[in-house]
Amino acid sequence: MSAGAVFAFRVDDGALHVLPDAASAPAQCAADEVRAQQWLFFADDGEPLRPQFLEADGRYFLRPWASCSSARLDQVLHLVTVVRGTPPLDTLEAVQTYVNTKGWRHE
Repeated sequence: MSAGAVFAFRVDDGALHVLPDAASAPAQCAADEVRAQQWLFFADDGEPLRPQFLEADGRYFLRPWASCSSARLDQVLHLVTVVRGTPPLDTLEAVQTYVNTKGWRHE
């Protein structure tokens, strides 16, 4: 997994959060909501990330999810209602441009 930004999509309200890295996810996305599948996570390269829970204390970390090839970031962008990020990735148009320049788009 790249060490770059992580995209966290909140399913129930359509918000796309742009996080600085995977380590930031637990502070931004509550573990109980992640367990309830209210969040989808994507690496900087658009590939899905899977939360791995530490059963001892309920915390989680993100890891690549190779077996989930049908849920890439470009495939959920049409569901985004708001982007919560910092420049330059602070609008849906900016994220779409980023996706297109990365060459992820699968029509």
